[in-house]
Amino acid sequence: MALTPYDRKISDIFKKDGSYDIDFYQREYKWNKDAVNALLDDIFSKFDENYNENIEYSTENIQKFDWYYLNNFMTNEDRGKTYIVDGQQRLTTLTLVLLKLYHLSKTQNLPTYKYIEEMICSIDRRGNVLFKMGFEDRAEVLKDIFDNSLDYINVPKSVSQINMYNNYKYISDKFDKKFYTTHKLDLFIEFLFERILLIEIQIKEQNDVAMVFEVINDRGIPLKSYEILKGKLIGHIDRTVNNDYISIWDKAINDIAKETEKENSYKEEDIDEFFSFYFRAKYSETDNQYKDLETNVYHKSIFIGKLNEKIGFKKENGYDINHIKKFISNDLKYFANVYRDYAKSNYQFSSEYDKYKYIFFNGKLNKQNKQLLLLLSAIKLNDEERDKKILEIPKLFDKYYSLLNLFGCYYSNSFTKSVMELNQNIREKTLEEIIEEFNQQLLKDINETLDRDDIKEITYELFKRANYNSFDGKTFLRYFYGRIEHFISENTTIVSDDYNNLVQNNGGVGGYHIEHILGISDENKELFESEDEFNEYRNKLGGLVLLNNRVNISVGNKPYLEKLKGYEGKGTLFAYTLMENFYKNNPNFKDFQKKYNLDFKHYNEFKKSEIEERHQLLFELVKIIWEI
Repeated sequence: MALTPYDRKISDIFKKDGSYDIDFYQREYKWNKDAVNALLDDIFSKFDENYNENIEYSTENIQKFDWYYLNNFMTNEDRGKTYIVDGQQRLTTLTLVLLKLYHLSKTQNLPTYKYIEEMICSIDRRGNVLFKMGFEDRAEVLKDIFDNSLDYINVPKSVSQINMYNNYKYISDKFDKKFYTTHKLDLFIEFLFERILLIEIQIKEQNDVAMVFEVINDRGIPLKSYEILKGKLIGHIDRTVNNDYISIWDKAINDIAKETEKENSYKEEDIDEFFSFYFRAKYSETDNQYKDLETNVYHKSIFIGKLNEKIGFKKENGYDINHIKKFISNDLKYFANVYRDYAKSNYQFSSEYDKYKYIFFNGKLNKQNKQLLLLLSAIKLNDEERDKKILEIPKLFDKYYSLLNLFGCYYSNSFTKSVMELNQNIREKTLEEIIEEFNQQLLKDINETLDRDDIKEITYELFKRANYNSFDGKTFLRYFYGRIEHFISENTTIVSDDYNNLVQNNGGVGGYHIEHILGISDENKELFESEDEFNEYRNKLGGLVLLNNRVNISVGNKPYLEKLKGYEGKGTLFAYTLMENFYKNNPNFKDFQKKYNLDFKHYNEFKKSEIEERHQLLFELVKIIWEI
């Protein structure tokens, strides 16, 4: 066999009489702080799962710590030297870790500092320091770090040298903050040496080295968080029964990943998003916990500290196998099914999924995926109100998000915090309670944004704030007028363009833009008392319409009545309502007006009073559409 694997503890890899060389074809040391942080977090999280301040230092107690597989590295023996074929980035980083532990243990008078020194380097008969990672171009940097001379490096600053220097400083800061007691440091050192394992894969034939190296670096694919989670959970179930749980797991994962906009496609990122939102929905209580459950770290965080106490996969004496089994066969299976119903309309809209249209509004049109978080929070296992909640919560979310935008009270950072509050406040509540929580959160956010405490209901005074410049981007404005457009269309049977085009297609042929009804001209400015007043009213929502690009370009800054001619037959329904001809021979629209008591009318001129009327009309539509 050309490849032979061996289990290696850190103490074995950096043994006293061992050293490593590197071939000329190897890359520079290019790990950045993110890669270093990922490695340290892996080690720290496993240590933190086992550590408490009452553990006495002893070999026996260290052996009770869970071992942890860090990764692998590949070597090749040739003429008495061991060359690293793959893994030099990781081993170099571990060398920097050892250097920091050497300094810490020496400072704290731990007897292990001498042992660590021998893992890092040896001293020849002439007193020269020989590092175990024997890369000639990096020796001077290692020597500076070993001597604790961090203020200056006496060699040209190559990529490797700079990265080693910067990463050591980063490692140093992390370790200084984490190991502030001698007890913790002492246990960690032994844990690192004896319980962290790498697999050394030895390549026997020199001729095979280049091929193996090329394949590794060209085709390697890192594991996703959900794949790691699967291994952590199912890996502890007895092999005689674990196939049953693997089947349940795989079925759930496939249900999550396959419900996309393209038939038979598979979106892996949806799987990690699902798990991240699930654990946040059910267990996060603080900002830090919410952050700890991001898509790229949740698989670690759920086994540590307060989150582990709540979730309960891991106990003091090992993993709770029965709890893991219940999670897979009950919770994962059930909530993956919830996700499947949600995902049907998150990516597409059709008459088949009309009842789920609010999911589509939030997800596809407004790019607000946190509705999933709130759904998972609100729905409990085997929830009798499950189907009602899947319909109602996206609708509540749309109302909440839309009104905050329309009242000039939406800011992404504060919105995220508010959603986190909602997440906790609606957790497994009844639908009636959830509706009340959304209403309260809306009013709370409005009051806080406007620095008030007296707003108890939604009024026109709030809507008067809405204008063209209230929105960072214009996607929401197109969405707003798109909702107006479809509300008119659905109630009059007058055909309009679909949502995707109205909202998302804003360029090229067939795209839509927001049009100012009043163009910038001296003639229009003279209709107002000042230029400031002109700009104020021109930018009110009542002074805007959604138009096809081709119409928008053709009408430009023409006078109002000329613009109307350009709108005819080419605009949107809300734009048509400005024209006298629209009201002729259109009984369905008249019935629509009467049904909702809406003051639509045509205008032969468009001044301050007309804009104000249109703005008030929009508020009446808002009250109906968003059920205020």
